[in-house]
Amino acid sequence: MLSPHGKPEILGEVKRVRLISWAQARNWQELCANFQYGGHEEYVETDSKGFFALKVRGDSLETEFHDGDIIVINPYLKPEHNDYIF
Repeated sequence: MLSPHGKPEILGEVKRVRLISWAQARNWQELCANFQYGGHEEYVETDSKGFFALKVRGDSLETEFHDGDIIVINPYLKPEHNDYIF
């Protein structure tokens, strides 16, 4: 991955997180508690501390996120200044 300055970024530990639907995200606590790799789920690789990922649909999150973007979510993090809260 390249930084905005064109230099390679050092990635932390890369892991797979489950890509889920927005409907599934409503029950994220149950989803995280009963999670097991396998089946026909879709995954994304990330070095963030996320628990699941969502695919942006439509333009409601623009200008920062666009239709088709994938966002990684960690519902346990305490929000800080300038964080995105969904």
